[in-house]
Amino acid sequence: MQPDIFVQIPAYRDPQTLPTIQSALTLAKYPQRISIGVCWQYMPGEDEHMLPRTALPANVRLLSVPALESKGCSWARHKVQSLFQGEQYTLSID
Repeated sequence: MQPDIFVQIPAYRDPQTLPTIQSALTLAKYPQRISIGVCWQYMPGEDEHMLPRTALPANVRLLSVPALESKGCSWARHKVQSLFQGEQYTLSID
């Protein structure tokens, strides 16, 4: 059995979130073994274009939270951990 990796991204209105996801999957030797969880903290009406759901591959788990409801970086890290599904390894990036 090949180990899987869960990459956690707590992102606050970050326009580089989608390019980061795309880059990680493009550069991975085995992209099918990577799952990505994102706690996307966005401003409704302003930020939707930065991380459109239609642009996300199936191995991305997305939790969208309006930025005004966010309670900070540690809170977002905790929220993204709720997307963990038992992968052997995990990596948290900010």
